[in-house]
This record gives sequence, C-alpha cells and structure tokens, in this order.
Amino acid sequence: MAKSIIEISHEFFEEVLAPILQHKFPVETAQIAFGVFGYGSEVLQLDDDYSSDHHWGLRVDALIPEALFNACGQEILRTVEADLPDNFQGQSLHTGYSDSKALSLQSLEGFLDQTIGIAHPPQTHAEWLGIPEEDVIHVINGQIWRNDSDRFSAIRHTLNDYYPEPVRLRRIAH
Repeated sequence: MAKSIIEISHEFFEEVLAPILQHKFPVETAQIAFGVFGYGSEVLQLDDDYSSDHHWGLRVDALIPEALFNACGQEILRTVEADLPDNFQGQSLHTGYSDSKALSLQSLEGFLDQTIGIAHPPQTHAEWLGIPEEDVIHVINGQIWRNDSDRFSAIRHTLNDYYPEPVRLRRIAH
C-alpha cells in the first residue's frame, strides 16, 4: 500500500526539516507547532487521484506566535528553503499547498483569525456562537507532530471538547 502524503510529509519533517530548524533556530523551533492541519482533503485523510490535482503535495504546516512570526518568520523561511532538497521520496518540494518549499509557516493568531474568526480559543458563549461551525474542522483535524509549547494543542483540545451546553442547545434550536 502506498504511503499517504501525510506519512511522507511527516517523514520529511523528521528526517530533513526538523534537524535544520533545530540546528539553526532552536529557540524559535521550541515555540512552533508542526504537523499537517488546516485546509485540504489530505488533512481529512481523503486524498485520492481526484483531490491530488490541486493544492496537493508534500507539506508541513507550522504555527508560530505572531510576535515571533513578525520578528523572524521570513528569515526562517529563507534559511530553511536554502537548505532543502528539490525532492523527497519522489515528491517535489516546489508543488503543493504553500508558496514555499514544503513549509507553510503562519502566525498562530493569524491562522485562527482566518479560520475561526478569533485569534484565541473561545472564552464566552458569544465567541462560541460566532465561530462558523463548519470551520472548526480546519483547526481540530489533521496531525500535530511537534508542539513543545502546547499552545496550539490546547486550542485544538478546547474546540474538540465541543460547545458549552448553553451554546449547544442554542445551535440545536436554530
């Protein structure tokens, strides 16, 4: 059975990307969540011949605190990209989900704001009600391979625990 693009991406992260990041950006790497999450059929493990015709390929999603992203995100991308091979296990690093070579680095807060409309876990009933229900899946699905700071995992856990009871009842009523 052929490996999924998530399996190949994970192996790429462990064998190629993580050693580069750990060597050149150890402090920053400890604050970044790495995995495959967000958008795309492969995140739901539904990749097939039809879904692989667009925005598909080897990828590592990475979320970094916004202040750190603004301070050194572009430097991390430039430095890492210069050290990456063109291919890994037959997969081109020039195609796929992101504009960079297999690493999609975003600010954590920017990703959350773009995906669920708020840059933090929901804290009030109003915030829970304001999140488009269908967009929660982009935060909670997929895999996290490394998240030393645990920030992203904690947010995923909050969303995965589902709605507070008053919010759940309100959603059902509508």
